[in-house]
Amino acid sequence: MLAELIALTLTASAVPCTPLPGIEPVLARAETRYVMFGEAHGTVEAPGVFLDAVCAAAATRPVIVGLEYPPAEQKRLDAYLRSDGGAKAKAGLIAGPAWAEKAGRASVAMLDLVEGVRKLKRSGANVKLLAFDRDQTATGTTAAREEGMARALIEAADGSDALIMVLTGVGHADREGFISAKPPFRAAAGALQASKVLSLAFARPGGEAWGCRAPEQGAAEVCKAWPLTAREPVQARGIVLDPKLRGGFDGVFHAGRVYTASPPTRQGG
Repeated sequence: MLAELIALTLTASAVPCTPLPGIEPVLARAETRYVMFGEAHGTVEAPGVFLDAVCAAAATRPVIVGLEYPPAEQKRLDAYLRSDGGAKAKAGLIAGPAWAEKAGRASVAMLDLVEGVRKLKRSGANVKLLAFDRDQTATGTTAAREEGMARALIEAADGSDALIMVLTGVGHADREGFISAKPPFRAAAGALQASKVLSLAFARPGGEAWGCRAPEQGAAEVCKAWPLTAREPVQARGIVLDPKLRGGFDGVFHAGRVYTASPPTRQGG
């Protein structure tokens, strides 16, 4: 029945979503308010899988789509959802400072994801975008940032019956938190009510992701397609829940192929 509803939605709206195997048991958990997709920023595939999950959920319920952008981007996201998605609207969206980033959160694939959500809304789906990151002055993350992210998600859920679906870096989605930090601190997912969170990690069959890093200690950062370490073979595209999975995750989402890098939307900075 869910697959039929999704297909009907796609036919009616021309939204570029495809059925996502394994999404049904994720959406069937009545107690779940937050579904966290933990990704490696800068791939083509992870935002695509996430959009298909959002598409499936939006066929049956209201959805708030959490993206790892600071609150200053919220007005631009809202305006874009109301727009026709044309060149002027896209220019207004990516004029925001978050889109000047040279790493993966400002990728072409992320713009495609936002456009996919706009099309869902235009088709009649009850979807919203939420910029749930917190402002910060340094790279990386802190306990305060994680708590701020969680607070933004909790506030979005308060008084709403929407499912909160979040695409974020895999560390933020790990309920075990940043245990290697000194001292360790909770990730955003760990600061949410445990019974209401379902966390998924990206599968790791290798490929590339766009990012910025120093090739060696003391060197300047280089922004390019960097290799992702392969830890498992390619498996069929979809979601696999696993109660025995180690770490703070309930399952894994597979892209069905190795990852390809998605470059920044604003190539010129």
